Amino acid sequence: MCSSGPYCRNCWPLSPGPPRGSSSARSGKIVGADRIIGVNINDDRKELTAKFGRSNFVNPNDVEGDPVAHLVELTGGGADYSFECVGFVNLMARGESIRRVVMY
Repeated sequence: MCSSGPYCRNCWPLSPGPPRGSSSARSGKIVGADRIIGVNINDDRKELTAKFGRSNFVNPNDVEGDPVAHLVELTGGGADYSFECVGFVNLMARGESIRRVVMY
């Protein structure tokens, strides 16, 4: 889980400065992520983040029902990593809830 700070736990450092979502998408592409899903209520970000490597875009306002359940279904059981790039605690918790449960 990543907040809008320049570093997060269990991930790579992100370059400082906005927009964080684009930086996260680009970083994921660099390290070889197969699929990068951008979630944003601002549809203007759809085109921008695609340039940085995002493969799917979800606007929670366009989803019927629970956006978390939609994302879990879209990812086939949950995301391996999630990055909250706005800095809101409630979004961090929602991002955590879409992550795949991994047992070590």
